[in-house]
Amino acid sequence: MTIEQMLAAQRERVSFHMPGHKMRRGAETEFDTTELPNTDDLHDPGGPYLALGKRLARALGAGVSFPLVGGSTRGVQLMVLCALRPGQTLLLPRNAHLSAWSACALGGVEAVPIPLRYDEQNEIPYFEEADVLACMAAHPEAGAILLTRPDYYGRLPDIGGIVRAAHARGMKVLVDEAHGAHLSFLGMESAGSLGADFWTQSLHKTLPALTPCAVLHARDPRCEAEVRRMHRLLESSSPSSLLLRSIERCLDEMEAEGQGHLVRLAQACTRFRKALWTDARFARTREFCAAYPADPTRLVLDVRGTGLSGEEAAARLRAAGVDVEMADDRRLVCLPSIASSAADFAALRAALQALPRGEAQPARKPALLCGARACSVREAALGGVRYVPMERAAGGIAASSIGIYPPGVPLCTPGERVTEEVVEALRAAQGAGQAIFGANGKGELPMAARRYDCVIFDLDGTLMDTSVGIIRSVQYALRGMRLPDDDLARIRRFIGPPLHAAFSELYGMDDAQATEAVRLYRERYETKGVLEYEPYPGMMELLRDLHASGVRLAVATGKPERFSRILLEREGILPLLEMLVAPDPSEKTDSKPAMVRAVLERLGRNALMVGDRCFDIRGARANGIDAAGILHGFGSEAELRESGATFLVRGAADLRALIIEAE
Repeated sequence: MTIEQMLAAQRERVSFHMPGHKMRRGAETEFDTTELPNTDDLHDPGGPYLALGKRLARALGAGVSFPLVGGSTRGVQLMVLCALRPGQTLLLPRNAHLSAWSACALGGVEAVPIPLRYDEQNEIPYFEEADVLACMAAHPEAGAILLTRPDYYGRLPDIGGIVRAAHARGMKVLVDEAHGAHLSFLGMESAGSLGADFWTQSLHKTLPALTPCAVLHARDPRCEAEVRRMHRLLESSSPSSLLLRSIERCLDEMEAEGQGHLVRLAQACTRFRKALWTDARFARTREFCAAYPADPTRLVLDVRGTGLSGEEAAARLRAAGVDVEMADDRRLVCLPSIASSAADFAALRAALQALPRGEAQPARKPALLCGARACSVREAALGGVRYVPMERAAGGIAASSIGIYPPGVPLCTPGERVTEEVVEALRAAQGAGQAIFGANGKGELPMAARRYDCVIFDLDGTLMDTSVGIIRSVQYALRGMRLPDDDLARIRRFIGPPLHAAFSELYGMDDAQATEAVRLYRERYETKGVLEYEPYPGMMELLRDLHASGVRLAVATGKPERFSRILLEREGILPLLEMLVAPDPSEKTDSKPAMVRAVLERLGRNALMVGDRCFDIRGARANGIDAAGILHGFGSEAELRESGATFLVRGAADLRALIIEAE
């Protein structure tokens, strides 16, 4: 029994079950029903749905195939979840489909992007086999690699060498072949024939099936139970029988006469391209065709000779009633199929002929930047999100892929840090009228809202401006040592490091001299200097609000504990702290790493360090936690960047946005 026969028989029965239309509300409902004893169940097939899977496997060269009603998005997600377990690593191109990144988020899979190159002549991103192999070598822990073939431009890179190298390393190969369901019927190599372990195809993209009909293939039939288990986790418990019928009808047509249809389509596309080559406006179409092995049924048309960009040309075609699949700075991408008629090709040709003559401006070379991973895809994508203005995004962590279209290659993927270079590239593209993907309607970028259980603050230069008391006390000590006390730039460098080390390094004192200078400093500081301070605007309120929201607070400071207590008590902050960590007065070297470590051992590792000097940032980095460099203090922006600050914040408002408003 076929799916069509099964559904036709069900339509004749009396229905007191779902769906509500009872298969009696027009042609669109006649083949739509739910799982019943008389019908099949996609999640546990035993009848026509199982037979359809077997037919797909035979026709498309797989060990086992699974019809899908959730598009290749569902297929990509299933490939990743079946090939890898939480914590394992997937290698994938930076411009992999969004579904690949969502699969990593859902499965807790670590993602390592494969860098892309830029073809200067054709102005298009691509990857080289050598780059992929180098990425494999650099990440021997990777359990799988995901490739896209063909891509939106129809390009068909030879992935045979990559497949062999991956299998030699024990890695599975997953291929997003969403745009290649027709290749096998055309007699061309598919991902399966090239050795992929899993590959998914969108039947609706290039074959006569309803949107979003698709199929997932696996080389090894023994994975069937695992795929069905994962499919049940992802898919609706009431998958569309109408779509499954469409897959069956599509397969019927392709098995009967699909090859002949596709050969004729490829021939029609070849004639169309060659005819365009004689027109100077489109002659450079030939350059792309010569550069890459590509799907012969896809039309990639270079329109620079019209004086228009691809987007502008697409808009004119749209006004003429002709819609194309995609446009970039210089090209149109058209997807004809076996359903495209001679009249359709004629309408496209006429719309192209109506375009003007001219010379388009050279395309801007895109920024192909690679962000540094700051957290997992899962943590970034599934945690809280906050949208921030583009100019304030540097230092944040992308919650979704962010980039410029064209070329559509993410500058940051979920979990990667947004750098100043990325922000500059985005703003330049925005100024040039290019589309920014990942931004909301206000142009704001999605940043991962990372909740910290604990925040560790430095004191001097972070919570309070203690510079007056410190500077005057250093001057007092210098006068006592009969040294000049008017070099304020040098004296300000005492703020942050241990006093003994500062006197030694900045004034060349030996141990005995530095010890005496410290004594003189404290002689004044403990009576006068300790009270010569001002809290930074908003910082005390921020501490109170953090405490009220349940964040555990600690202070790790180079200031002796008794002086720190005086300041914190005067401001009413001491009772809010779970820890106050300060160095022993006899310590002569930077002990911030040890102080941070002491806090983490007691309060937990999900912590953020906030400080204004390189010592604070290094203390955080030595313990593997995030560090926010605050710019209202005594360290420069360059110092904080060079020491490895995770974030840069201007003051309490930015810090509040990072910690509290991010929740």
